[in-house]
Amino acid sequence: MFSVLFFISFEVTFAQSEIYAVTAVDKKETSHNLTKVNWELRGQFNYFYFRCLQGDSEFDLEFSKILTVNFIGSKKKINGDYYRPADIRLTSGSEKTIYLTSEGVLEGISQSFGSKKEIEITDIKSINFHHDGTFQKCPLCNTVFYNKNINNCPFDGKKLEAISNNK
Repeated sequence: MFSVLFFISFEVTFAQSEIYAVTAVDKKETSHNLTKVNWELRGQFNYFYFRCLQGDSEFDLEFSKILTVNFIGSKKKINGDYYRPADIRLTSGSEKTIYLTSEGVLEGISQSFGSKKEIEITDIKSINFHHDGTFQKCPLCNTVFYNKNINNCPFDGKKLEAISNNK
């Protein structure tokens, strides 16, 4: 009688986090500098993109591809959902007028106060993302930073590596 030992080796890959920084201007012309930004829909989901409509096509526009959003009108009900027209400038250099969902909130951490801030999408006049289509990635924790104003990972102190995402 003999025993056999098996050793199983595997690598665990964690989903990487994305950290965005923006300046959002509300309809009262108040600027809000936010980090760790996401779009929250009905208090249950956090996304790193906006739901959009152009013509008959509905699609998701990732934050990593957006430089600026300027809302140019009021919300309209289209196909049962509410959207707002916006002029979008992308990291690729193209500019488009599309409809963005008007449901939910832009959520992030206020850089002035260090606390959570939520702004209703319907109350936002413009959003400027603090990146240029490139991002930095921490080689240790794999967190991705779409914020050109930091050089070291705030979680582990490692120097961030610049990576281009322009498409």
